[in-house]
Amino acid sequence: RERTSRRGNKYTSLKISSAKKTLNVYLRGHLTGSKKPALKDTVEVTGLFRKEKKVGEVVFKNEIEATKTPKKPYGIKILKRGGSEGR
Repeated sequence: RERTSRRGNKYTSLKISSAKKTLNVYLRGHLTGSKKPALKDTVEVTGLFRKEKKVGEVVFKNEIEATKTPKKPYGIKILKRGGSEGR
């Protein structure tokens, strides 16, 4: 889900799940074109995992911060396309 904060900062949040767990993924900016995952795609996420993160009074649980930085190759990589759903 691509959104823009009240301050005008663009960000993307999505949920990834396996048979046993669901994790939230957050990254600054929007994904475009072929970098944008669709429903049922198999993805690899590299980033910083936090069991709990507080932003103001909001608490985010089980989240991976996947924003790319110059020193860390974080991000989302699509390994396999899962079908035409959600495109």
